[in-house]
Amino acid sequence: YRILAITFTNKAAGELKNRLSAMLGQAGQDVNASTFHSACVRILRRDGEHVGIPKSFTIYDTDDAQRAMKEVYRALNAIGRLKDRMVSPDMAAQSAASTRDNLVAKVYSAYEARLQSAGALDFDGLIYQTVRLLSEHADVREDYQRRFRYVLVDEYQDTSVAQFELVRLLTGPE
Repeated sequence: YRILAITFTNKAAGELKNRLSAMLGQAGQDVNASTFHSACVRILRRDGEHVGIPKSFTIYDTDDAQRAMKEVYRALNAIGRLKDRMVSPDMAAQSAASTRDNLVAKVYSAYEARLQSAGALDFDGLIYQTVRLLSEHADVREDYQRRFRYVLVDEYQDTSVAQFELVRLLTGPE
């Protein structure tokens, strides 16, 4: 129960639990073996309200996220604004560095507002919000650091920046 083992797939997490149970018996079932995303779901369901995440949040899969993005993009009417300013696709592409960054920021903000109003998180948001929670709330972070004495990450070299930060926050100074 003091071990958190993180893998990249549900299948790998299941195999790990089965192997541990075969080797350790019932004690193997006490190991918290999961993916990054499912570990974050458990943390956010328990403590996410500290950063405004409701306990009953839903998780948007890729299709849900794409639908939300399409609605946001239509709402921003970015293409219509470009046409209204007589900006051709080629002209928009040529000035993409500043325009794109500005548009991405607007779409990102509107997309996150849409998720929040729906009480939802996408897969990337699960990790992002968990890192935010652990970064901003020392009491919550220290509770998990005491709870998980050992953190094992399968295929550690494949972690992203956010996943690395999550592991760093969970492991603490020791």
